[in-house]
Amino acid sequence: MEEVIIRETKVEDIADIIRVANQAFLEDARRPSVTGRSVVNGLRSFPKLQLVAEVNGEIAGFIVGNISGDRGKVALLAVSPKYWRKGVGTKLIMELERRIKEMGGKEVTLGTPFARGFYEKVGYTCYEVEYKLIRELPYSVIPKMDSDLNPIRFEDLKKIVKTLGEKEALEFLRAFFSSFEIKGGKAYILSERDEVKGIVVVAENKWNSDLLEITYFYPSEGDGVFDLLENIVIEASKMGYRWVGLRTRNEKLAKELMNRGWKEAHMPEFWTMYLMRKELK
Repeated sequence: MEEVIIRETKVEDIADIIRVANQAFLEDARRPSVTGRSVVNGLRSFPKLQLVAEVNGEIAGFIVGNISGDRGKVALLAVSPKYWRKGVGTKLIMELERRIKEMGGKEVTLGTPFARGFYEKVGYTCYEVEYKLIRELPYSVIPKMDSDLNPIRFEDLKKIVKTLGEKEALEFLRAFFSSFEIKGGKAYILSERDEVKGIVVVAENKWNSDLLEITYFYPSEGDGVFDLLENIVIEASKMGYRWVGLRTRNEKLAKELMNRGWKEAHMPEFWTMYLMRKELK
């Protein structure tokens, strides 16, 4: 293996970085709009934390980092398949960690769908899992054609906010108003005798038009959540979607849903995320 040189990223490296991302990522970071924007933002805000690995003048890999307070973060790390298992990724992350520590960082965090094993080898531990779950609708028995859900009207908002409380209501309202701008965005209420029993907001996945993603749901635990989700499955099936997807950090809920026919997602555009961190010593 030729010498691997780690240096700061230059603006003129951007095309080579995109080439590496195209080849190295399964997830949406392979798209120029995602990686390109991330690198540009990094160069503007944290130029010393944007690094490339160079071998014989060729960009073999790159890393995008940032820092807030005493916590550093790996936003992106990719190595060209040509240089896999040659220590390039390890050199990149070790140099980033050194720089973060020099800037006062005490730990580094990241999220990864597919590279948990690599990060564990370089000292990271998984502290939380953001489960991505999907329910496939074709070849499934959907009990009825129409659900018990109704579209949320503006006149419902006061009642909903009163039910949720301020903190939870803000989470709902963020998803609710975002749904106006996203393809397939809809918000539903499940009620009984004018009492709010459930709320769900959905939107079509940005990269996969067959996937209807749940962006907010309430309640998020207890028996009521299963009734709510079965109702949105009915709506999604009626609209012709192939999958319904949701994300949760509630391990108990994730396991119960998997017992009820949901599956952990391993799709490039929708995948379980492992949240990891490493203390810098």
